[in-house]
Amino acid sequence: MVLARRCSRGVEIRTTGPGTADRARLIFCWVSRDWAFYTAQVASIVRIEPVVATIALSLNASAMYLGFAIGGITGAVVLSSWPTDLGWQAASASP
Repeated sequence: MVLARRCSRGVEIRTTGPGTADRARLIFCWVSRDWAFYTAQVASIVRIEPVVATIALSLNASAMYLGFAIGGITGAVVLSSWPTDLGWQAASASP
């Protein structure tokens, strides 16, 4: 049995079925890699200059949030300028 739901644009996203476990493994590896990078980065910042670690960590977090915002804006502009069908994004959502 394949369960599916529709997102706001009407694209069907399958939540079970062939390929779901592979996608889950890929997402797990991606998130684990990012989590490990951030932890090492914080440890390195604190080790370099422990006296001003709080300031350095807050500046690091601000730079990361700025990067997230720029990435979100860029993604929105790209998706709004492309045709209405999502192409490979829709293809990757359905096996």
